[in-house]
Amino acid sequence: MPPEDNPAQAFARLFGVSGTSPEAFTRARARRKSVLDAVNQQFQSVSTRVGARDRARLDEHATALRDIETRLDAQASPSPACISPSAPAAVPGHLSDNDNFPAIGRLQMDILALALTCDLTRVASLQWSRSVSLTRFTWLTPAINDPHHDLSHRGDDDAPAQDKLLRINTWYASQLAYLLGKLAAAQESDGSRFLDSTLVLWSNELGKGNIHSRALAPYVLAGKAGGALTTGRFLTYAGDLPHNNLLVSVLQAMGISVAKFGKEDWCTGALTGFI
Repeated sequence: MPPEDNPAQAFARLFGVSGTSPEAFTRARARRKSVLDAVNQQFQSVSTRVGARDRARLDEHATALRDIETRLDAQASPSPACISPSAPAAVPGHLSDNDNFPAIGRLQMDILALALTCDLTRVASLQWSRSVSLTRFTWLTPAINDPHHDLSHRGDDDAPAQDKLLRINTWYASQLAYLLGKLAAAQESDGSRFLDSTLVLWSNELGKGNIHSRALAPYVLAGKAGGALTTGRFLTYAGDLPHNNLLVSVLQAMGISVAKFGKEDWCTGALTGFI
């Protein structure tokens, strides 16, 4: 599936604000004014008929929706690129602008978390950049002006490159922490954390970039998958186990009874001690 790298388009698909050009987007927003304004009366009506906890969830949803909508407006107004990824744009707001990488990523995480908590989808994926990433982490201190992909191919004895890669991965970990915080802050109807009903898998496509090794790839999982998983653990597995085994284990944790996933000869079953 092709990724949706424009948060404005992702928001439009999920919440009904359409338009593939600045003009169409402006007309649509003029007609609808706001997703919230269009359903404000329904919100008010429902709020009077539910308990305090559900009312708080409705208010949280409305506030989050308005916040994202306002931020998208601020980004889209000066630049048509916020509406059509192929359209030329001036900074700020160009999707390919390197220094917009953190802001666009945060918008995508906010939309992803909102889509999950609103039950618009049960599964979502977020890919940061691409396999040959040319992202330069200029917002870190000190700034990193080397493209990420170039750094990943430097030798193990290149201390400056290793330090930069460590700081890059630390930044990515902080983004994961932000997403988990969004999910942890949201509540289910019974008052439990939404994160406890969720399973988040963070991974990289390689175990070691400079030799393109797929061995010893680390994975981070967060959330309890509705109680199927115990958190606070660090698991290691001996032997040359295929990654598909982890995916089988994830499916089983989500209540899907399968013994194989993907290419069968690359999968030997679920991981022991995972659930």
